Amino acid sequence: MYCKICRSCPTQARGNSLVHGVTGDKVRLKTIKEHVATALHKSAAEALQAREDPGGGGGVVGVAFDRMDAAVQEKLVKLFNIAYLIAKEEQPFTLFPKLMTLHKTNGLDLGSTYHNNVACNTFVEVIASCFIEDLKEELQAARFFSVMSDSSVDHSVKDQEMIYCTYLVDGKPVNRLIQIVTLDHAHSQGILDAILKGPKVVGVQEEDLKLRLVGFGCDGASVMLGLNNGVAARLKHLCPSLVAIWCVAHRLELTALDCLKVLPQLKELNKLRVIHKHYTVSSKASRELEEISKAMEVSILRPGNTEGINIIKICLLYFIFN
Repeated sequence: MYCKICRSCPTQARGNSLVHGVTGDKVRLKTIKEHVATALHKSAAEALQAREDPGGGGGVVGVAFDRMDAAVQEKLVKLFNIAYLIAKEEQPFTLFPKLMTLHKTNGLDLGSTYHNNVACNTFVEVIASCFIEDLKEELQAARFFSVMSDSSVDHSVKDQEMIYCTYLVDGKPVNRLIQIVTLDHAHSQGILDAILKGPKVVGVQEEDLKLRLVGFGCDGASVMLGLNNGVAARLKHLCPSLVAIWCVAHRLELTALDCLKVLPQLKELNKLRVIHKHYTVSSKASRELEEISKAMEVSILRPGNTEGINIIKICLLYFIFN
């Protein structure tokens, strides 16, 4: 008979018989206690606990951190803060060693280890896992939640689906980015698969979506809001009580664009758009505009952008004063 934890026989330590008699009906308690006290069993038990709970206080990592010198802990906290800043500002991890050199120059003691981009990547992954755990707890406590989704293309020209979650914390709405999922296909089923896959990272399974998903926000593209085969329609098959909402800001921008086509006074904005592009993309044109301004001794403002939110502002001002 072998121990399931250390895979060794309890009778090897002391040479005592494990059972009474020849039938094996009764186990010797003394032999079990002596085996549990051996170094081999203790080491195996600690390794098993560390595998099951690598971040827990009883695991090897937790014990090592508790035994760590206070000065070393303080240095690690500073390294984590710097790594968080790099991730927050969307800077490359290769900036991490340069910041280490800068802080050393300014007299900050950061030790002599973990001063490379690989360590920065590790720190960011640990920070991300902590955020994910906090988000899991908040979502588990939320009675209902909604999902917002939008697509974009990254530098490698791959479709990415950004998935956000909205829920209430102390009666106030909170928006959190859940996951960015690479799309296998950009059709409605591919986007739906991404939406179902993303929340699993924060512990939200398909059954949770059926029970607690009440809203879905997206843009007005037909692939998202198509009546029969759009993503919202497919989600409603999964969650019959789902309410799909077309992004208000997107609808407002489309309305403003329609106003430009209908109202003759606003059609002139298209000319400003061309002028803005001319002076934005050409340094030569900008330099010539500045020279003209100096020669005429007048202040010339560079034409502003008339796209996006600026169109909405212009349209609102037009309707207010007319």
